[in-house]
Amino acid sequence: MGKPTGNTLDDKSVIVYRYYDDASTLLGSGSTPDILAAAAGLSSLLAQVRQLLLDNPNSGVQAAADFRCYLVAHSMGGLVCRAFLQNAALDPQGMAKSVDKFFTYATPHNGIDFAGINIPDLPWQSSVTNFSRDRMASISTFSRPTAAISGSI
Repeated sequence: MGKPTGNTLDDKSVIVYRYYDDASTLLGSGSTPDILAAAAGLSSLLAQVRQLLLDNPNSGVQAAADFRCYLVAHSMGGLVCRAFLQNAALDPQGMAKSVDKFFTYATPHNGIDFAGINIPDLPWQSSVTNFSRDRMASISTFSRPTAAISGSI
């Protein structure tokens, strides 16, 4: 691999943040990551991307307030993004305000049922209990202040 050629990240880039890489023994620790830790990691990643764009004079982003991004999330990524957006404690970088649009698909927002029964919270099944309804409810604290919505649809 050669030397980096410099910062060429621009404001039309696609950045991939994968939830299950840490669960891989090849790429990570071999342990299923915690949704909340992954949400805090997303905040850090977005702050890093914003800084790279600010450092590149050709990026089109001239000030921190100009940085906007879309989050597109599949499956567990939707839960990570939802936790990041709804829980200010998981966003130490204050990056949620930079999210312009959020799209999630195939995300188990209401947990996962097996044979019609929601997965219970069992301590010996930590990777499975990531998907229980109680766990899904606990990741969203709605701790961010919300603006009043007015008008009609």
